[in-house]
Amino acid sequence: MVIRAITIQQPWASAIVAGPKRVENRGRQWPVGPYMIHAGKAWDDDAEHDPVCREWMAGPAVEFPSGAVVGVATVVECHRAVDGCCESPWGWVPDADEVDRNYHLVLADVRALRRPVPCRGALGPWAPSEEIISAVRAEMMS
Repeated sequence: MVIRAITIQQPWASAIVAGPKRVENRGRQWPVGPYMIHAGKAWDDDAEHDPVCREWMAGPAVEFPSGAVVGVATVVECHRAVDGCCESPWGWVPDADEVDRNYHLVLADVRALRRPVPCRGALGPWAPSEEIISAVRAEMMS
């Protein structure tokens, strides 16, 4: 089985593994299958202007680790981000002229790791090393 990873800026990565976010917005299609959720080192300042994210962050305290794998999930579907395509408030719908460049990754089977596994991320789907895969598996079993 191919195991991939996806790097996501905070607070979005924590909204996935510790919150209700089950749609990730991306600029191109992604393969379905299992992914490690890697929290990038950057913080997306635009999240503070997103009403859904702002409401979630105002809830119970959540940690926002960075530069580490924080969970796992399965991408069960990847579709174009068009009006009415999914019911999730987390799915961003672009202007009509940008539809060809925006996709929703629908996530399921999301599990947070007990402790983040530090590692470098990358753009696009990336292949974690065997060392990272082993460390993530160990955290999932602990």
